[in-house]
This record gives sequence, structure tokens and C-alpha cells, in this order.
Amino acid sequence: MNEILAEHVEQEIGLPAPDFFVLARLLRSSDPAVPLSRLARERAFSSGGFTKLADRLEQAGLIVRQPSAFDRRVTNAVLPEDEAAVRSG
Repeated sequence: MNEILAEHVEQEIGLPAPDFFVLARLLRSSDPAVPLSRLARERAFSSGGFTKLADRLEQAGLIVRQPSAFDRRVTNAVLPEDEAAVRSG
């Protein structure tokens, strides 16, 4: 089912399946800020491979990278409409 949906999204709007699944994960999350390392692990990406995916999403304006308020080693992915809420606490 997920593969069919991802294929449809890719054909209709040109969004690659891995990008779609990351955005869907962020949309479903109860926390608007999700560590990039967690997203990479969940999607079985290498660190470098996921960095390229995150770069692509950020350049397209689909995610914003934010440093974690709790751990300076962590960078979170945030959907643009959630950015102000995460920054204000």
C-alpha cells in the first residue's frame, strides 16, 4: 500500500518516495521536531545518504533544520509551519 501511494505521489508531483515517507513521518509525529538521526535510522539510510535527502527537502522549503534545545549535538527536522512553535518553546 505504501509503495503504491509513494509511486503515485512521485508520478503526480515528482516527489521521490524516500522524501515522501520522511515528510509523512514528520506529519504524523506528536513532536514537531524530530532528530535527523532518528529519521535516517527509521528509513534505513546512511548518515551521508540522509544528509543528501535532508538537503533536498530543505532546499525545496519542505523542512527546516533546527538545533535541538536539549542537546547541541542533535539537529532536528521541522515542518515549516511548525517552525515558529518549536522556536518559541
